[in-house]
Amino acid sequence: APDLAYDFASVLQGGAHHLKSIFCGADDRKLFEQLRAELDGSGFWRSRNLDKYEWTIAPEGGQRSTGRINGEDAVKLAELPAHRFVLERLLQLFDARPLSWWINLYPTGRDAKNFHKDNFGQNITIGASFGATRNLTFRHGSSGDEFHFMQENGDVFAFREKVNNAFLHGMHPLKGGEVDPGPRISVILMGRAR
Repeated sequence: APDLAYDFASVLQGGAHHLKSIFCGADDRKLFEQLRAELDGSGFWRSRNLDKYEWTIAPEGGQRSTGRINGEDAVKLAELPAHRFVLERLLQLFDARPLSWWINLYPTGRDAKNFHKDNFGQNITIGASFGATRNLTFRHGSSGDEFHFMQENGDVFAFREKVNNAFLHGMHPLKGGEVDPGPRISVILMGRAR
């Protein structure tokens, strides 16, 4: 399939990035526990109402469903030091200007993320994974072929506009006989790489 070969080449030529252990080693759960404590204890979080796994600090009933780094959200973010640390590090890694962010909380390995494309005016999507190891899957838009990238605790994955246009991304639930690895948090950032 010529389209698949061309689109896969865009992944290999800098369109996607998988960085291992950027925040911590796979067995170090300290940052995961800090993120989880901020999620459970701050009272700032609400569902984005689009997906039961997506959580945001954006004001209820507002014009947007995603968080910002500045403005009124900066006040909340100041009280979420683990989240602020992750976001600032992601922006620094990819020299990006932030547009919006949220988290995905998957309570178990049976939880899945529907396949989709991002559409926030971004030219880069960046995600940091904490907690359980899961596969991030890319599905080619025209051929349906899938590629899996194992995301461990502390890993970062990013992809650029060309990859977002050619592939859907999501996460399959574990199969019935597979052992549940437990909860996972993804900090998701939409940005404009400079």
